[in-house]
Amino acid sequence: MLSDALSAPSPAVAPIRAMLTPQQEKAVSDPAEFVSMLVARRSGKTFTCVVKCLEVGFSTEYGDIIYVALTKKQAKDIVWPTFKKFNDQHDLGLKFNETLSEITFPGQTKLRLFGGDRPAEIDRLRGQSFNLVVIDEGKSYKPWTLKELIDDVIDPGLGDHMGQLFLIGTPGWIFTGGPFYEATTGEDKGFGFHEQFSFHTWTLEDNTAMPHLWERALRKKVQKGWDDDSATWIREYLGRW
Repeated sequence: MLSDALSAPSPAVAPIRAMLTPQQEKAVSDPAEFVSMLVARRSGKTFTCVVKCLEVGFSTEYGDIIYVALTKKQAKDIVWPTFKKFNDQHDLGLKFNETLSEITFPGQTKLRLFGGDRPAEIDRLRGQSFNLVVIDEGKSYKPWTLKELIDDVIDPGLGDHMGQLFLIGTPGWIFTGGPFYEATTGEDKGFGFHEQFSFHTWTLEDNTAMPHLWERALRKKVQKGWDDDSATWIREYLGRW
């Protein structure tokens, strides 16, 4: 489904969006209702989602953007500094409410942070409508908790504004099942998400903004004696299950 969230890309965000790599740009531009991202650590996952939130926030009025991590503190630790940095560097006019963990855009669209570990907090989202929802570190949720969050709380709220859900994260190291696994592999594990998501992935090497990270990873690979099939190398640096 084509979202209306990016109907008019904002000039205010253009200098920031120009910093996206081609892989990140494809994810931000994806019009699908459900988008998944499986990426290596330190490969620009947070930056990509911040740009997405900025685009939606500046392209809508009186909208609602939700950013969910496992805890509200984790959500704030992940994205709050990046939003503040861009606000200072580009004079975006964002207003930050530290107490409520909310960011208000010039057009009055709000971004709110939530923690997925507290059912009472998630229940606050029931009955609301969303322009964009980002669920970060999808591997960290219990499978049935994540399924309920998506199917019962978020999905019904996307219809009003033709909103989007971004389910993102790095690969898990043990569990190979659940909504996030299905959304990033296309495999049917019984949760009903294997055909629902438009999938994006990239490796640490693709983070061309910080090429020294890939150079360091290659040195680490030699030091540790990892080969191309080593689990840590595949999971943490290539971003693959």
